[in-house]
Amino acid sequence: MNRKHFIAMLLGILPATSFAQRGSQTSQYIVAGAYNALPVVYNVNENIATRTIPSAPVVWGLDVAWDWEQNILRGVNFLNKEVVKIGRVSFQATDVVGEDLVLSAAQQAALQNRLNLIAKTGVTDLVLNHDNGQWGDPQKGPTYKANYYGKPVNWYRVIKATVLYIKNKGFNVVTISPFNEPDYKGWADSEIGLKEGWTDQGTVAHFKEVARLLTEDTDLAGIRISAGNTLGCDEALTWYNGVKPYVSEGNTHQLSGTLSSYANFWKTVRNNGHVATADELHNTMEAFVAIHYGMQQGIWWGWEAACRAEFCDVSYYGKEIGYNENHSAWSAATVYKRESGRIDAFAGASERQATTSSYDFVALDRPAYYDTYGPVYSYSLEIPGGKGYQKEQPNAEKMINITYGEDVPARFLSEEQVYVIMNKGSKLCLGPSGGSTADGSIIIQDDYGSTSASAKAKEWQKWKIQAISPTLGGEFGYYHIKSNYNSSQKLDIKDWSIDSSAEMILYNGSGGTNEQWSFIYAGDGDYYIRSRHSGLYLGMVSESYGAKLRQQEFTGSNLQRWRFIQQDSPLSLTAPKAPSNLVLTPQSASVKLTWTKSSTRNTVVGYNIYRTTVDPTSATSADWDVIGRAVATLEFTDNDVTQGKTYSYRVRTLDKACNLSAPTEILSIEIPESKALTTHVPFTGDSYDISINMLDAVTSSSATYSTTQHKVGNSSLFLNGKESYVKLPSGIINNSQMTIAVWAYVSSITKTWQRVFDFGNGENQYMFFTPNNGSEARFVMKNGGNEEILSTSKLSLGWHYIAVTISNERVALYIDGDLKDYSDAMTIRPLDIKPRLNYIGRSQFSADPLFSGYINDLRIYNYPLTGEDITKLYNGEEPTGLKELKEEIKSKDTNIYDISGRKYTTPQKGINIIGGRKVVF
Repeated sequence: MNRKHFIAMLLGILPATSFAQRGSQTSQYIVAGAYNALPVVYNVNENIATRTIPSAPVVWGLDVAWDWEQNILRGVNFLNKEVVKIGRVSFQATDVVGEDLVLSAAQQAALQNRLNLIAKTGVTDLVLNHDNGQWGDPQKGPTYKANYYGKPVNWYRVIKATVLYIKNKGFNVVTISPFNEPDYKGWADSEIGLKEGWTDQGTVAHFKEVARLLTEDTDLAGIRISAGNTLGCDEALTWYNGVKPYVSEGNTHQLSGTLSSYANFWKTVRNNGHVATADELHNTMEAFVAIHYGMQQGIWWGWEAACRAEFCDVSYYGKEIGYNENHSAWSAATVYKRESGRIDAFAGASERQATTSSYDFVALDRPAYYDTYGPVYSYSLEIPGGKGYQKEQPNAEKMINITYGEDVPARFLSEEQVYVIMNKGSKLCLGPSGGSTADGSIIIQDDYGSTSASAKAKEWQKWKIQAISPTLGGEFGYYHIKSNYNSSQKLDIKDWSIDSSAEMILYNGSGGTNEQWSFIYAGDGDYYIRSRHSGLYLGMVSESYGAKLRQQEFTGSNLQRWRFIQQDSPLSLTAPKAPSNLVLTPQSASVKLTWTKSSTRNTVVGYNIYRTTVDPTSATSADWDVIGRAVATLEFTDNDVTQGKTYSYRVRTLDKACNLSAPTEILSIEIPESKALTTHVPFTGDSYDISINMLDAVTSSSATYSTTQHKVGNSSLFLNGKESYVKLPSGIINNSQMTIAVWAYVSSITKTWQRVFDFGNGENQYMFFTPNNGSEARFVMKNGGNEEILSTSKLSLGWHYIAVTISNERVALYIDGDLKDYSDAMTIRPLDIKPRLNYIGRSQFSADPLFSGYINDLRIYNYPLTGEDITKLYNGEEPTGLKELKEEIKSKDTNIYDISGRKYTTPQKGINIIGGRKVVF
């Protein structure tokens, strides 16, 4: 995926070639993301009453080993104070402490400064770690070396003296980490270190002896001894196990090593009954991977932005409901749900070791919106990496707010649109005072043009948003808010302040963190706007005309809620008129909705389509899904339905100011059972489904069409075996009985496990066909247990017609019109899997190769065809039922159209529209 695709996806906008644009249907927003993306599968309706990961809320803390006041103050601004329970301060082993246990004046001053900083967090429980201090200093290192190396008693005394000092100041030490990153030999291996014979902190045996002295001191009873404490996770177990039996806590950092070692360390510590701690976190990914494997306590080294803060909050109050990781790329992704019902996704990569990777977030049970993009069942995200260890590493991380139910973001937030930003409380709009374009102009709230109903915004009240580059560094879910009047200027925090009540200005800055903002959906079409720099929220202190825009601590009041209104919209919070005359029409694998337009059409953006499977008389707001948003037409096709189920619908008007009308009356419909061709994608120049259900496929950008190789029509889809594949809609397999049939040209017989098709939800649920697994061709089904398999000889080079029929009694595999294998013992059926990741040419397993060859005429029926019907399809004929239907149509004097709207008196070769139905001749 290129940067344009990536930035567009962040904003909820995509190039026209990325998804189906024909008509309005549930499946129109699917995207063919990276071919090697890993799935992160979850259920929106997951019950989180029982917490299993972690078993108790994670303890979070801030660090002053890096004793920089702004780091602490930003952490305080970002973090929910209720989740911050601990802090980290440091001792220095480089100074000798005598038997009187009195710290030197220098150590007291350094420690007191750190205590003063940690006091700003409000915590009193502290972790005490070792500050390497001066021994890396070429002037002082040799002098200090004699004080600490191989002298456990000196370590013990300085640690105890530090504990006593801390207690005397009203704090409590809960953990002592005697050595810090003892596996790092940077000082000893440096030029001056080698010359002077520096030896760093000591050996494992030295560490163990320090831990023994501390453990056996009754004055320190109840304080945990932490071991490991390594820079790299590969060495963590060596330093942890070597301190037994005096260790009661395990700890590692993640600045080198493998993800496997990182995971194994946390599992080992927990299995030993010890507390699992990461006391120097650099990235959100480190935190959620560690928690997945058992970490209970995390301390942040430096403060970045909202991603870390929100993860601390959601891991404290919620539960992990989805997870996956990429070991070779040193990245991972997860989904958490809070007790409130809010769901957030997180993804990130190692600060120093990552390579670029991708994830597909997959909601199995209902569609959702991802940072304003949707509705979709799966959403693709790319995590940028670097070019090797510590080479151009962006330390990338991102949070995605997942919304669902009846109240979802009113629109995509688009770089292409110009907005007026209105305060919900005052009904006034943002702009520089007096319309000034000078750097430093104060941002105020002002009236919107005039008070007439047709008023337009002043030019200086118009803004555009621009996503930051994902490779900028750190969290990349931020935007610049740029003046449309003077595009070089941005919304900026005056003087880079992190203080509450600081003013906002217009400034031509470099785009730093003081000019970066995140948008958090607040409900009812509104957003909160949060600073990356300060962690505070934009708000007004009053509803007064001319009041200055300031940053504030979060209150959630209307004075902190903002609405993004299209520049040409009248400023109004009055709801538009509701649509009327909703009509539901059942189809073979879909429901068609039509309605009459709202009388306020001139201000209408479109219509929102709401659906529920719950009895509408008792359905709550959370039970309804917005399956279509801002639909510009007066019809919509819901092609994510199952025969025999009842669905209820209603429609609301959405205007340019994000106001929603009252809904239409609620109508319900049961999808009738019928036998039909539910999906037919010829792949003859496009990826449209020519059935009435509009289950259009999406091709990756590298897919092309060939006019030299084809079995149906005048072309076929070419998949190059490198990055091209096809993604099909989530609702394409909604039956227990079915037939899948497709022409495939196999151009490589050496690529084992390549897929012609693979429908599933990741590596534990799937149904696929491979032309060669190394010894044979296979159709395979799995639903979390053992695989169920049909097989035949591996396919030769060239065209083959592959068909699988599934009935309640039998599953059968046909190749080139002939029955090759069948089973009456296979128990899995497609509706058991209900796949959301449906591919042509791609596997659920990222390690499997992509398909090399051509694809033509994909057909999916909602019933099992007979062997005779399969033979007919192979020979270019229609199955008996459809053939009779076409003969009946030919015999009638009916108006006939092609897909361009041209009228004929007799059916034409190709796609025909006859009586509102698509028929191919």
